[in-house]
Amino acid sequence: MRLIPFARPYLPILPALAAVFFAGTAARADVKIVSELNVTGLPQSQTRQKFPQSVTTFYKGDKSRTELGNKVTIYDAATDKLYTLDPANKTYTAMTPQEAAQKGAGLLALLKVDVTADVKEGETIKTIAGKQARSQTFTATIGLGFEGSPTGSLARVKIEGEQWATDAVMLSAAAQRVAAAGFAQSLGPLVQNAKPLTDKLATLKGTPLSRRVVATVTSDQELPGLPDGPVVATLDARSVSEGPLDDALFAVPADYKLAETPPPAAPALPGS
Repeated sequence: MRLIPFARPYLPILPALAAVFFAGTAARADVKIVSELNVTGLPQSQTRQKFPQSVTTFYKGDKSRTELGNKVTIYDAATDKLYTLDPANKTYTAMTPQEAAQKGAGLLALLKVDVTADVKEGETIKTIAGKQARSQTFTATIGLGFEGSPTGSLARVKIEGEQWATDAVMLSAAAQRVAAAGFAQSLGPLVQNAKPLTDKLATLKGTPLSRRVVATVTSDQELPGLPDGPVVATLDARSVSEGPLDDALFAVPADYKLAETPPPAAPALPGS
């Protein structure tokens, strides 16, 4: 059987996760969040990204825009369309988040996925970027196997996360659902259908201003691309500001051309 390299698609570690860590699609006011992404534990062969990186996300109505490195992602919840912009080449792609996830799945779409997940609201409060935020935790275990083999026989993924969410910047119920689905997709194709996890995350209230995720993959087989230990990804808001935002931020520029394939290293989903 052909072995599948895991590190690129499986983890919440690629820059794509920044595009969804604070994901949302509708806020009560125009909002701009500037945050810092950091990742440790990735094998050197699996990323050329340098950390920490700055991530900026803008929210206006049912639209959001995320800027990460030299890529821009715009999400329109009203049409369920995800636009990935490549400013250097003035090109863009347009698809639904589900189509984007399917494009990245490849052979991994053939895997059976078994997921258990849990989330908890905490009572601890602290101030982040000038906003009061409360603690929340989430855990998940994911078993992976091929059709005809026991689920989990190929690999197992353990996810442990902590986040701090604020009620000062409120998202709609629809935005919460998109945020939860976006987070799961940020973990890569291995968990793109991890509905128990997305359903649980959607029950957490408030807008995350800080998130820390530890992902550990284990396998009884020798699989290429696995990290030696846990991979830790953090995203922390440095500033949160509210004020009118230009509609042009949330539209594809008129001089951009539609690309046939997604540009490299593009964020998977919007939000920050």
